[in-house]
Amino acid sequence: MTCERRCELIPDGVGWCQTRRHQDGTLVTLIYGAVSSLSANPIEKKPFYHFYPGTHALTSGSWSCNFGCPWCQNHHISKTPPGHGRSRFVSPEEFVTQAISLDCQGTSISFNEPTLSLEWSLDVFRLARAQGLYNTYVSNGYMTPEALNMLVEAGLDAMNVDTKGDAEAVRRYCICLTKQARPSTSFLGNRLTLAPKCYKMVVGNNFSTPLLLNPQLLQAITTPYPSLEKDSMVRGRGYERKIEPKRIS
Repeated sequence: MTCERRCELIPDGVGWCQTRRHQDGTLVTLIYGAVSSLSANPIEKKPFYHFYPGTHALTSGSWSCNFGCPWCQNHHISKTPPGHGRSRFVSPEEFVTQAISLDCQGTSISFNEPTLSLEWSLDVFRLARAQGLYNTYVSNGYMTPEALNMLVEAGLDAMNVDTKGDAEAVRRYCICLTKQARPSTSFLGNRLTLAPKCYKMVVGNNFSTPLLLNPQLLQAITTPYPSLEKDSMVRGRGYERKIEPKRIS
């Protein structure tokens, strides 16, 4: 349901990305709230084009990936399975509270593949939307239509799908299949018709394809916010500077 690899796990086994375990007949996530990276970033860094320009999104990452790209710039977290890196548990409530306390206008789940944090994302997005924040993903797009629809229902407003290369490069280096093997299903880009709330493509660049998922935002997203000064939290090893959360009333 989460990823288009659709791994079938033996008892006590883990999937390709090692973030799900078959435990007593139930699939259990091993990275719920396990934050490897946390930073308050300008929305333009994702990048998004004409999507709440001038705002900041509190951005988090976790561990591992469902792609095997050898050129990954975040290899120190995307190639690290759960439990092998330094992380901190951050509840959805704490994450949204920190976003508000840092004067961020939205959230973003990025750095490693956010689809692997599906369950945590759903909880974060519901809380963030209730507080008036927007929600975004920076993804490789290799998620199931079911997962995409769940994210949109929970409050996902926009997604940037990174282009990794042509079909053969993705097959060989990202999905890590031989020439003879075939992926079981097509990519997200060919399945958007199965996500009925994806209405509009946002103009991107040659390297990414942002998707605007909430048509109600169309009247609001092009109004710039004033320039905001931000003290970004250091990623990966950056929990020396503790930010006290505020209670959400």
